[in-house]
Amino acid sequence: MARVQAPPILAQIRAAKTPAEQATALRALRDDIVGHSQRKEQWVRDGILEPLVKTLADNAPLQKRPSGGPQVEVDPATGLGEEETVRLLSLQLLASFTYNGTQFLGALKAVDILSALIPFLSPSINSPPVVLSALRTLSSFGEATRIAPRGGDDTTYIADALFSPGPLTSLCDILSQTTRGNVVVREQKEVVGDMISWLCKTPAHQTALADSGVLDALATVLASFVVARGEVIPGALWSGQSDGLAELIPPPADGRADLSSVLEALSAVVANSRFRACLLLYSPALIAVFPHNGLAPPIPPAGVSEAWLALVTSGLVDTDSRDRGPMDYLLPTVLLPQSKIQARSFRDYPPLGFSKSRDNLAAAASGRLPTYKFTGLSLGSSEGSAEDETTEEPESPLIPWLIHIIRSGSAMEKIGAASLLASLFKAGFTGPEREHMMGVLVIPILWDLLEYYPKEIPKGAQRSTIISDDIAHDLYIQHRTLDVLARLVGESEVLQRVVFDCGVIQEVYTSLKSSYEPLESPHPPPTWSSTPSHGSKAGDRRVPASCRVGSPGQVPAYVHRIRIRESALKLAAAMATLSNDYREELVMDRVTPYLVESLCPRPGKPKGPKEQPGGVNAAEDGGDSGGPLVYGYNTKPILIAACHAIRALARSPKIVRTTLQDHGVAQPILKLLRHSDMEVKIAASGAVINLLTNCSPMVTHLVDLGIIRILCEHAHSLNPGLRLNALWALKHLVMDPDHELKKFCLEELEPGWLLQLISDDTAEEEALLRARAPSQAGRRRARDADDDEDMEGFYDDDDNDNDHDNANGNGNNSNNNSHNNGTDNPNSPWIWAPLRRPSAWSSAPRIQQALETLTALRNAELNPTRLARADSVAIQEQALGFLRNLVVATDSWSQTDMVDYVLTELGQDRLFSLLAEKLKMRVVGGATRRSASRSASASASASASGSGSSNGHNNNNNSNGKTPAGTHNPSSSSATANRDAIVLYPQPRIVENLVTFLVNIAAGQPRHRQLIISQTELLRLLHGHMSSPSAGVRTMVCQLAASLCWAEDEGDLGAGPGAATSGSGSASGASSGASSGSGTGSGLGLGSGLGSGLGSGLGLGTGTASGSASGPGSGSVGNGSGSGGNGAGGSANANTSAPGTQPRRAQVLERLGFVPKLEALVGDEDLGVRERAKLALAQMKAPTA
Repeated sequence: MARVQAPPILAQIRAAKTPAEQATALRALRDDIVGHSQRKEQWVRDGILEPLVKTLADNAPLQKRPSGGPQVEVDPATGLGEEETVRLLSLQLLASFTYNGTQFLGALKAVDILSALIPFLSPSINSPPVVLSALRTLSSFGEATRIAPRGGDDTTYIADALFSPGPLTSLCDILSQTTRGNVVVREQKEVVGDMISWLCKTPAHQTALADSGVLDALATVLASFVVARGEVIPGALWSGQSDGLAELIPPPADGRADLSSVLEALSAVVANSRFRACLLLYSPALIAVFPHNGLAPPIPPAGVSEAWLALVTSGLVDTDSRDRGPMDYLLPTVLLPQSKIQARSFRDYPPLGFSKSRDNLAAAASGRLPTYKFTGLSLGSSEGSAEDETTEEPESPLIPWLIHIIRSGSAMEKIGAASLLASLFKAGFTGPEREHMMGVLVIPILWDLLEYYPKEIPKGAQRSTIISDDIAHDLYIQHRTLDVLARLVGESEVLQRVVFDCGVIQEVYTSLKSSYEPLESPHPPPTWSSTPSHGSKAGDRRVPASCRVGSPGQVPAYVHRIRIRESALKLAAAMATLSNDYREELVMDRVTPYLVESLCPRPGKPKGPKEQPGGVNAAEDGGDSGGPLVYGYNTKPILIAACHAIRALARSPKIVRTTLQDHGVAQPILKLLRHSDMEVKIAASGAVINLLTNCSPMVTHLVDLGIIRILCEHAHSLNPGLRLNALWALKHLVMDPDHELKKFCLEELEPGWLLQLISDDTAEEEALLRARAPSQAGRRRARDADDDEDMEGFYDDDDNDNDHDNANGNGNNSNNNSHNNGTDNPNSPWIWAPLRRPSAWSSAPRIQQALETLTALRNAELNPTRLARADSVAIQEQALGFLRNLVVATDSWSQTDMVDYVLTELGQDRLFSLLAEKLKMRVVGGATRRSASRSASASASASASGSGSSNGHNNNNNSNGKTPAGTHNPSSSSATANRDAIVLYPQPRIVENLVTFLVNIAAGQPRHRQLIISQTELLRLLHGHMSSPSAGVRTMVCQLAASLCWAEDEGDLGAGPGAATSGSGSASGASSGASSGSGTGSGLGLGSGLGSGLGSGLGLGTGTASGSASGPGSGSVGNGSGSGGNGAGGSANANTSAPGTQPRRAQVLERLGFVPKLEALVGDEDLGVRERAKLALAQMKAPTA
């Protein structure tokens, strides 16, 4: 059949005036191009895309369907009107072009296909076939983008367009439709679930989906599957009728609906967030089908064997039915080790709002983006709050139900359920026995999936652009199983031991090796054509962008290898997080060459240590050979995962000194520090942290390559994650004994910038002001939340003081860009999506309790003040650590030199003033910064002086109370005067590093100790921190007291600040400043000699009183006189020898009240505190000389 000429059809489409004419022309075009790739190319070159999009836009639907008007003629074949038929045909034609792969991506972007498709997603104004066709077109466009050549494979812009407020409403409407018996609607939901699973990757998009109600809609769909399977909790209907939640039980899902797409979408949205995990568990539909209240579990079977009864009687297993809900009876009974049973005396879950470094957490995060996103580590640590201290809640029945799906579902359902279970497990919503249960019931099933499905595409299909659905299914199972395993085992010793016994190290090696098998080309072979094309190449500027045909995409075999490489690297990093034994197994199993090549954007052939040309000096190009991509191109996720794996391996000094050194890991990481992508630079700076320790042989080479300048540039970055990791790496670097290197680091970092990093509290204050709600209620909530946070942050030092290897240098920090994303107005109060419409069940007790919990969690996780303060605290901690390590030296001369250098460069007075400010509480908001700082300073000083002036007996009762320093001072009056003021207390991590820096200075020369003892305000503030809840702070303050009382020689014992002075006092008082005192009448004279000798004397009499003092040393003795009182006759002379073994520094500390505190800390619960307190007391009484 001869082909219809292009120009007539194109002219017909452009000239059509009525929907009928447009439909006729579109059908002719459809018949011509469907199934013919070369004809599609020609049509694109002829400019068909622009009129197609224009036709679609001209037939865009109204905001709502008209209820009246003339009768619309309906096509009997499709059941659609003429306009809807034109829409459907236009969408089908655009879908046909997107199905062709990446060749037309540039042209489709040029005609703005996303903006053309989004209006047709709403089911309220479009017919179901039109909505389904629009979804399929959008999905195929995204899939084509994912396999595009390097540079065009970023799907973020698609997610930005789809996850904006208008389209999100359409997605909610699609997911909320009833699917029973409606095939089109069922397919709509499946396409939406699939798109969310691979588009929703960033915290901003995840928060947007949660806040818009998409997460609740997905949870309702999940509940419909529970109803369809007949697995609703027994008694749920009765429980729902009592509080009005029975109507929330959804109708059963269609029998042919796909559960895996819903599970994968939920896993993508929940990800590494405790708030979103709780939002899923407290979704009204899931609460209705899985009520948390204690329903009586079924009675166990009567025929229990004697062996089982013997185990129960002996206490070797736990069968307490209170921990076994109804859903647990769908699972086999698992014998729990005795240690697991004993662990039940501890809290099942962390406090609400608590987000440990399990990345980011973190992230630290942090959110924020964690360094170990794939292991579930947070970018940073969220500080708990007093409002979060709630009673423990029972585990949701969703947890055992997911385990049941993993055991009984299809392969795709197993993967989806395991992925969602991993998110809930990392968020801390599983019971204490689930970890062991997952090791027995979940890990073996996932491992069977890895072994059952083939790992490679058949040879004949490796260069094919199209593979069968069965092969695509098998490849998906392979890389997703590795990814889920990495997330599950990241921070779990129990699960790591299970997968290690399964042979995970060998699996990592096999997967990495297969991913580095060379390919002829990642692109398909060119198609043959009898008529070569002319003038339509993508780079030809004479051709409009909408008429250009690009290069073909990547073949599925290549895409699969890249995904396997990424997942295997994540699993390797996860296995190296905790145990040094697993790290040793990884490097012994020849994994390291593949890790090193994965650090290079264009890798070469992986080489062993003997094949390296010159160790650390090898591969000056960083592995980027620039030749054909026979080993593929490492994408950004691969580079980040490789950096995390290197960082985890580098926790072992032995591996740093041997394996990583021999494989030349320094050069490629150094190149990544200059990468254009911020997330890659953050990961690379995190990887270099453990390579710059004083045990690393790579330090000299990296310094020669200029890493100091690079890290100092990063320390000036606006990105807090990059700044944090750079400071951390520099902190390790200045532990080098070469004090010239230390000085060079400080010069490059700039002393002024270092002081600014230590003192910069502006970011958190600005974030606080931005977070202020316009209403008084909103302001009150923000004030209460932040006040609790700061108190709790002071209390929870042990939880917050984790190794920041687990933080997101993203981590901390990948969430930083999405603190308030997902809501239209960040200052507006958050409203839970199910409660935006009034309903009878909205006041139910279970719903209100869930709302309170969710509000607290959201504030803890997304409050910009908390996030900004977490970033600020982490950076200040590392800056103080850098300052502390600067003055550490191996010999006394170097230490003296460095202390003098630091004090000179930073400014002695400015430095100690800054350190004193870090020990004070701050008042933010309401008052001006100057008045607030003055009020806080006065309050803190009053607190410290009050404690110091009390005697030992009176102070002993309260000296062991663990309250924040300064909490008993009169700052409440200021808070009463200004209700918007927030009190921010010093963070224990910062205080501990600060005191450690002072201890290092006190370990130097006597003049350095005398310099510290002269900082009266600083010592008074430190006295208040002796009651800190942090054992680390108490320990270091005791150590500082011991160091200050240390005396090197007899001259140091009697050291005084100056020559003797003279003074006089009345007979009824004391005379201070002279070595002798006299008085007439009934009185007392007291004198002290201040020189190189020290002593005190006292004389008392009814006539003339005099006293003289003498002490060791050659100091002169001053004279003083006192007069007053009426007395006659009699005289008294007293000669008192001072205890010459007590230096003046000890007397200063004693006057400040350190002795009663130290005596109380001798009975501290922490061994380190007790020993340091004993040492300090011993030094004060009899200093070592």
